[in-house]
Amino acid sequence: MWASFIRDIGIILGVPVIIGIGYKLYRYHIDIIKAQVESLKTGSEVLKEMQKKQIDTLEAENKLLKETQYDRALAIIEAQKKLHQIERDKLEQEISQLALEKSKLEEINRKISRIYISADEAMSKFAEILSKKESKHLEAEEWEDFLESSITQAQLWASFNIIKEE
Repeated sequence: MWASFIRDIGIILGVPVIIGIGYKLYRYHIDIIKAQVESLKTGSEVLKEMQKKQIDTLEAENKLLKETQYDRALAIIEAQKKLHQIERDKLEQEISQLALEKSKLEEINRKISRIYISADEAMSKFAEILSKKESKHLEAEEWEDFLESSITQAQLWASFNIIKEE
């Protein structure tokens, strides 16, 4: 009998105690889960804030890079433009010097062309202006000058027995 009495008391007192202990453990568990949820919420908010700051930082870096790249490209373009202008000025100067040299060469060529008139043309022009006697005398002088200037030619004529007047 005492055994059944103790068993009954143990059941009467044990079940509510076990339920109470279970309820308290459940509440502790719920509080822990709520704390974890709150920490995850604040953690996700902190993470979102960190991500936003990181995104802002990256956007600022991109903007700076774009500006510096634009500045670099602009500096390169300006340097190329200056170099092109310098080369163009040099080429224009060379062209003008060549044009001057060409005109000088043309003038010299024109002067030389007056000198290189053929003997036949010169003699025919003098024959029109001078009398026959003067023309013969001039021709004799010319042959004399020619032979003096080209001894090799005179030797060649002499070797082939060529008469200069013919």
